[in-house]
Amino acid sequence: IYETSRCSEDDVKSTITKLKDKDVEFIYGLFCNETIKTAVTFANTNNIHLIIPSTGIEMAKSLGQGVITVDQYQNITKNTARFMIAYKALYKAEPDAFDAVSYDAINMIYKLKKDNQIMDYEGVLGMINIDGQGYSYFIILK
Repeated sequence: IYETSRCSEDDVKSTITKLKDKDVEFIYGLFCNETIKTAVTFANTNNIHLIIPSTGIEMAKSLGQGVITVDQYQNITKNTARFMIAYKALYKAEPDAFDAVSYDAINMIYKLKKDNQIMDYEGVLGMINIDGQGYSYFIILK
C-alpha cells in the first residue's frame, strides 16, 4: 500500500489513520524532520510500528524509540550482488543506497512480524541488529 502526505502534522496523522483503517501494522517511510515526532507519537498511540531511515541517532534517542543499526559491508557480498542483479533486471537501472535500505526495511518488517527481533541479519547493505525496543525504529547506517 502506498500513501503520500505533505510535510504537515495533519497530513501525517491523516495518512497514518488511512493506513490503520486498512489494518496496516507496519509503515516504512520517510517523514520531514518537522513531522517525525508527530508521526512516531501518532503511530505509537495507534499501535502501528514505524520503520524510518535516519541520518542520525539523536532523534531516535530523543523520542525513546528503537534503533536498527546497519554495519555496512566493506565489500560486495552475495546478498548485495543478488539484489543488484535483480534490481537492474526489474527496473533497468542501477540501485542506490536508498533502494537497498528500502529492500532491507521490507525484509526487516517481515522478520519483526515473524520473530519480533532482529539479530545479526545479513542485509543487502550490511549486518543488521535492533538496539532497544519500541513501536518505532530508526534505521542508522554505520
